[in-house]
Amino acid sequence: MWQRYLETRDPIKYKEYTKQENKVRAMSREMQKVAEKSIAKDVKKNAKKFCGHVKLKMKTSVGISNLKSDDGGKIVVKEDVYKAQTLSDFFSSVFTREATTEIPELEDKIIRKPLTEIKVSKMRSRRN
Repeated sequence: MWQRYLETRDPIKYKEYTKQENKVRAMSREMQKVAEKSIAKDVKKNAKKFCGHVKLKMKTSVGISNLKSDDGGKIVVKEDVYKAQTLSDFFSSVFTREATTEIPELEDKIIRKPLTEIKVSKMRSRRN
């Protein structure tokens, strides 16, 4: 309809176009409302769907902010690859890697009731 209006520039065609556009917009909003009501109704059964919907609606994005270097903060790291490397370098400098050659021997323990059999079964979820 928009193409027809552009070809002719006829005000009647434009009016038809806007009427249909408003119908489509109203239908779209109604469908969105129904979908959101369904998500809200099933929130206890399907919390993951609810959280995904909320995440889509939020305007903020989560990420790692720009980082300043360790040498007095003169260099600002902006790209994700370099941020990852900067964080890796920092954590590597803070944490120590212990030698695996000097693992202590544990004393033998007296076992009063040995575990001989393990049964695994699927639990039913309790629903309110």
